[in-house]
Amino acid sequence: MGDIHPQKAPGSDGMPGLFYRNYWPRIDIPWILGTPVDTQVEDTLIWPFSPNGHYLVKSGYRVTRGSNLCPTRCSNMDQINAWWKMWWQLQLPPWIKLFGWKLCHNCLPAKINLIHRGMTIDPLCNQCGQNVESLPHALWSCDKAKAAWKLLPYYNQIRESKGCSIGIRHQLCKEESEEVIKILWAIWENRNRLWNKLPVMDGARLIDWVLNSYPNSVSHREKNSSLMPAPDTKQSCWLPPPQGVYCVHCDAALNPGKEGMGLGFIWRDWSGNNIAAEAVLAALKDCPIDTSSCFEIRTDCKKLVDAFKDEGNILTTVSLVLNKIKRHQCFPFCTQFTFVNRKNNDIAHRLAKRSLEYQLTQSFLNSFPEWLAKYCKADLSHSL
Repeated sequence: MGDIHPQKAPGSDGMPGLFYRNYWPRIDIPWILGTPVDTQVEDTLIWPFSPNGHYLVKSGYRVTRGSNLCPTRCSNMDQINAWWKMWWQLQLPPWIKLFGWKLCHNCLPAKINLIHRGMTIDPLCNQCGQNVESLPHALWSCDKAKAAWKLLPYYNQIRESKGCSIGIRHQLCKEESEEVIKILWAIWENRNRLWNKLPVMDGARLIDWVLNSYPNSVSHREKNSSLMPAPDTKQSCWLPPPQGVYCVHCDAALNPGKEGMGLGFIWRDWSGNNIAAEAVLAALKDCPIDTSSCFEIRTDCKKLVDAFKDEGNILTTVSLVLNKIKRHQCFPFCTQFTFVNRKNNDIAHRLAKRSLEYQLTQSFLNSFPEWLAKYCKADLSHSL
C-alpha cells in the first residue's frame, strides 16, 4: 500500500503525502501498512452486493434498478421496508398485489419501457394518441384514465401523488388505499384490452365493475355506493342495459314437497334481441356471446344478490356456487349483478317453471318456439 503513489514525493515521515492526507487518518497509516500481504496470490475484485462476493448480472441489475428507484435508499430504508410490509398485508387478490409490485418497480410493459428494451414501436398512447405512454401517463395523466379518477370522492387528496406512492397510505384510509390500487389495476387491464383490440369500458363503468367485483368491507361498500345507476325495480317493463352491454336474466323454480328444480335464464343484447334462451336442470355451461363482451346479470332473488355481495367466509352450498361464478373465465366482463322484480324477470321465470313442469332440458340458440317468441315480443314491446 505504500506504493500506491510512488511518483509522489514522500512527506517528512516517509509516507506518500497524497496517500495519507487525502484518504486516511494519519494515525491509521502504520496499521494499514503493517497488514501482511500475500505476494503469491493475485488481487481479486469483490462484489459487495452478493453473499459470496461474485458479480452476477442479476445482482448488478437489481442494484442498478434499486439505485434508480430510490436514490436515497440508505436514509429511508426503514420507511421502504414498512411500506412493503404494509403492502403484502393488504386485503387484495394476489394478482393485484403483484401488479402493484411491478408498478412500483417500473416493470410493467408500458410503451416507453418496451422502447428502452429495444422494441421499435409507436411510443404514443393508444388511448389519447397525444403523449408518450409511460406508466404515470397510462395510469394517471391520460385523459381516459383521469376521467375515471375524477369520479372518486377523494380525487383531490391523491391528485398530486399519481395514485401510487408511499405517501398515499397516509392520505387515505386503508379501504380507500385498496380501492386506488384496484382502480390502477383495472385501468391497466383496460389499456391491455385496447392494445389487443378488445372492447373496453369507460371510466364510470370501469370503476363500478372493479369495485363490485372486488369489494371492500360491507360498511365501506355501502358508504361508496355504485357509480352506475341501478335499474328501477318498481318499473314493470324490461330495462335495456347500456349500449354495447349484454344482460342475462336468471330464475329458479321448485314445487314444495316435490323433488327437482328448474333453472332458466335468457340472454339479450342492449336492443332486446334474444341471444339465447335455455331452460335447464343444471348450472350454466356455455355462454352464447363472445367471451370478451361485457354483460350484466339480473335476477329476482334478492337473497342471492345479497349473498353475492357479502364477504362472509361461511362455507355453504350457495357460497360454493358463487365462488365458481366468480372464478368463471367470463365473470371479469360482468359489469353488474343486480336484483330486479319478478315482472322484469318474467321470461326467465317462465323458463324455470316450464323446465320443472315438463322435466326437460332445452336450449334455443338460433330459432325459438312460438310460445317463447310470443313471450319475448310481448316483454320487449312493453319497454319501447
